[in-house]
Amino acid sequence: LFYAHAGTAVFKITSAPADSRSATRFYGRRGWCKLEANSADLVKPWMFTVDVSAWPAAVNEKRLRAEECLQDWCEYPEDFDEKPQDWHVGRDTEGDHEDIGSGIGTLGELIGGANGHGPPFSPSHFNEALVDQVFGYESDRAVCEVLYAGVALALLAQQEQLRFRELSWSTAEYVRLGGALALCPRLKELWLDRMGMTDAAMAAL
Repeated sequence: LFYAHAGTAVFKITSAPADSRSATRFYGRRGWCKLEANSADLVKPWMFTVDVSAWPAAVNEKRLRAEECLQDWCEYPEDFDEKPQDWHVGRDTEGDHEDIGSGIGTLGELIGGANGHGPPFSPSHFNEALVDQVFGYESDRAVCEVLYAGVALALLAQQEQLRFRELSWSTAEYVRLGGALALCPRLKELWLDRMGMTDAAMAAL
C-alpha cells in the first residue's frame, strides 16, 4: 500500500552507476521491482512517479532545448526584465516548435520517460508481465501475484477519476490500460492529456 497509495511519491532508480555492485542487476527484469513499480502506477497522479536514473539525460535534453530556443528567440525588447538564461524552457508537445514559460521541463522528462509512470495493469496483465521476471526464490512469484491482485482490485474498484498527462506509452500499454478500466465500475472521468495517442493506440484502448 505504501507504493500504491495515491498520496505518496515514488522515486525509482532503474539503473545503477557503472561502478556500483548492483550495476549488473537489471531493474526491468527483477520481480519485486516489477511489483513495486506497477503498484505505484495504479492510481497515483502521473507526476508522483519519477525515474531518478534519467536525470543526466533529462538535464542534457533541457540544455539542448534551451540552446535551440535562444536561437529562435534571439530578439527581445531592450526593457525586458528577464535574461534569456533565466527563462523556463519546455516542450510544446502539440506543435513543432519549442515553447517558453510552459511545458514539461526537466522533471517532466523524468516522469514521462520509458521508466516513468506507466498505465495501471489488471491482475491478469500483471501476471503475464511477471512471467519473464527473475526472483531469488521462485516461490516469490506467487506471492507477488497475490499481493498485486489484492491491492489492484481494491483500488481500481473505487476510482472515480484517472488522470494521465504527457506520458510516452506504447500501443501495448494502452491495451493494459483498457484491461484496468474494465475493473473500474465507478470511473466517471478518464483524462488523457497530450499523450500523443495514435489511431492504433485508440483502437487498442
